Amino acid sequence: MKRSSLGVKMMLFSIKFIRIIMLLGIIISLGSNNFQVNATSNNPPVITTIDRNIDIPFSVTTQDIGVARTQKVSMNTTAFETIAQNLFTDKDAKQTARFQIFPDLTFDATFDQINHTIHSGYIMSGKLNNDPDSSILIVSTDGVISANLEIQGKQYQLRDNGQGMYQFEEVDQTQFPEELDIIPDLSESSEFVFEQLLDTTSADNGFMIDVLVVYTAAARSGAGGTINMLNLINLAVSETNTGYERSGIFSRMRLVHTAEINYDEAILSTNTGWGTALSQLTNQDNVIDEVRNMRNTYGADLVVMIVNNMTYCGIGWLMTPNYTYDSVGNSVVSRACTTGYYSFAHETGHNMGAHHDRLNTGGGTAMYSYSYGYQAPDSSFRTIMAYNCSAGCPRINNWSNPEVLYNGKPTGVLATASNSADNRLTLNNTAPIVSNFRATKVVPVAPTNLAVQDVKSTDITVTFADNSTDELGFKVEHSTDGATWSSFLTLAANTTSFVDQSPVCGSQFFYRVYAYNQNGNSSYSNIATTGLIDCSPPAPLTDIRVLPSISSITLDWQTSNNDVTYVVQIQDELSRMMALDQGLEINQLPITLSGLEKGTTYIITITATNDFGTTVNDPITVKTMSEVVYLPLTSKQ
Repeated sequence: MKRSSLGVKMMLFSIKFIRIIMLLGIIISLGSNNFQVNATSNNPPVITTIDRNIDIPFSVTTQDIGVARTQKVSMNTTAFETIAQNLFTDKDAKQTARFQIFPDLTFDATFDQINHTIHSGYIMSGKLNNDPDSSILIVSTDGVISANLEIQGKQYQLRDNGQGMYQFEEVDQTQFPEELDIIPDLSESSEFVFEQLLDTTSADNGFMIDVLVVYTAAARSGAGGTINMLNLINLAVSETNTGYERSGIFSRMRLVHTAEINYDEAILSTNTGWGTALSQLTNQDNVIDEVRNMRNTYGADLVVMIVNNMTYCGIGWLMTPNYTYDSVGNSVVSRACTTGYYSFAHETGHNMGAHHDRLNTGGGTAMYSYSYGYQAPDSSFRTIMAYNCSAGCPRINNWSNPEVLYNGKPTGVLATASNSADNRLTLNNTAPIVSNFRATKVVPVAPTNLAVQDVKSTDITVTFADNSTDELGFKVEHSTDGATWSSFLTLAANTTSFVDQSPVCGSQFFYRVYAYNQNGNSSYSNIATTGLIDCSPPAPLTDIRVLPSISSITLDWQTSNNDVTYVVQIQDELSRMMALDQGLEINQLPITLSGLEKGTTYIITITATNDFGTTVNDPITVKTMSEVVYLPLTSKQ
């Protein structure tokens, strides 16, 4: 018997990122997923929400001073990262977000700046509730987020417990101890190495003050881990720059390096102990001399050591007319006071010649006649260098400056007045001196967004973002356990990807990258991993969705993450198979097999192939409809 010309119909589709085909009168049309996008809402994305259901076991063993109340919150990291990406894409486009702080307190933030940190993270800054005197700083390092918020004399801090859980803390400045009253006089010690500014035509212009920050193991533990400590340091530097900007100070602080040091804090229990710690930080006395070496290596004008002890908030050398040497550029700050109470800015302010308010100078000599902090006469606020008013007054992130108002009131006194207070002028005048304590040695900005893009049997493709403009190249390190690293590749400048041609089945590879130039190395990028390299053939498809109509059959399934080729074979009950060596892009699923006979039974087989083998799925028997009936998409398990 002669076989009918309509009796044989077959299709084989190779889905391998190629193209659309038409053959034998059967049209393969490509469906597309439809995504409904909601209309733009006036409500900004919510980053933190009140969470009353989780118990946050913060890793610190004692409650920090300066905390009035706390609130557990949940973090919407996806929305946060989207805002950051939008700012990186268009830095002129402001981004808004909402933060639930406490049940009775919610802020809307407008972010307008974002910058990379040296720790392969980023920090965003903006305002709260459109208040020009407010500030929000939020930093992310390896996915861990910390934030400082300030509005109307109140401070709030978002902190992580080291386990990915968060809480807000309201700052109570009345709990903080003051910084030490007496600023040690360098002239009393003959042990210090004084280095005056060399006469050089390449002297720094004073705009950038480079700072090295070291911290003790106790401080790191108190912060809840290394990442939290790095976030705190980045917030402190950014918070200081915010104070510079709002006070009319032209220079900016730049973090050039951070490091944990081996230092026993037992000595910090007394006033004398803090002075001793400052001397040890400054001296070459075989205690922590490596800090001075780091200062030279990274060209740091100022050095800050963060400790966990809370006896005092800080201590630092005061620059005076007779002592403008590099040795004054050292200070010690308590971790709890670093931000929120602005002790980081306060102590580095001493290093640059800024003194306390006139009632609390402790007998020290001011750099200039106007180098004093300011207390508002009505006790409504005090500037960064001022001590507390007798009636109590909050410290704001401003330096004394009679030309800048806070809530409509001047923040200083004219430099020509007998009671002058203008540390804005002090820092602007001493910045060229301080910025030349060490010649600038700018290392490249660290690469970010390191990600494994493709894992094959023969190679692994990895990409990253090049954030630097002055690198000589990149160094790639790899590891099989994420702990022990070895040098792997050297890449040219402006490179953004590399290929590892040594994958091993059943193994896991970790990668990290840093940039380098003539001044040194950047921090590492984030770590990217392949996960366990699976060298198995594709797993059978378990959810093939089939929708028949009168003259077509639509197929859809969840594609594999691996580089898989799918071949679809279709035949009616009487036919033999015929193959089509054509292809179709995987992301264009579902596919529709058109031009079929109504009321006819077809057998469909899907074969999946990757570099490691082939898997043939069980045949699917589908009958086209005899008449139009609208049915939901069914699933063949």
